[in-house]
Amino acid sequence: YQTAEGTNRWSFTLTNLVPGLNIVRVRAYDTSTNLSRAVARSVFYDIFVPARGLYAGLFADTNSLTTTNAGYFTAKLVAKGQLSGKLLLAGRSYGFAGLFGADTNFFKSLTVPGQGEVDVHLTVDLAGGDLMAGTVSNSAWSAPLLANRQVYSRTYPCPQLPGKYT
Repeated sequence: YQTAEGTNRWSFTLTNLVPGLNIVRVRAYDTSTNLSRAVARSVFYDIFVPARGLYAGLFADTNSLTTTNAGYFTAKLVAKGQLSGKLLLAGRSYGFAGLFGADTNFFKSLTVPGQGEVDVHLTVDLAGGDLMAGTVSNSAWSAPLLANRQVYSRTYPCPQLPGKYT
C-alpha cells in the first residue's frame, strides 16, 4: 500500500505501473484508526499515448530497386497499441491491422499475389521522435521502412512564420 494525502478527498501518484491493465486497491483509516474494507479499481496504462497518430512513409530494397520491392506506407496508431495500415506495393494496396506488443514491436504477414508472403515488421518510437521504422520483406528481398508521424492537422495547425510572403 502507498500513503495518500487528504481526508474527504485524497490523492497519490501511481508509480511502477506495468503496461496494460493494473489493479489498484485502496483502503483508509478513520480518525479512530478503524480500517475500511479494500476497494479495487482497474487502471489501464497505455504506453502508446505519446505515439498515437497518423504515419506515412516509404520502403525500398536498397540493393535492387523495382516496383515490386518498393512502395508507400500509411498507418494509424490508436489506443492500446492498435494499428491499422496499408502498403502500396506494385500498384496495389494491401491493408492490415493488429496490435503492437509492450516491447513496441509489430509483425504482420500479408499474402501478395506473385510474391507469396510479404512480412511487415515495425517498431514505434515512444520517446517523442514521431517515427515508425521497420522492414517489409519476402523470401527474395528486404526493404527498410521509415514513416513520420503527422504532427500538424486542421485542429493543430503549423505555426505561421513571421513576415510577408508574395
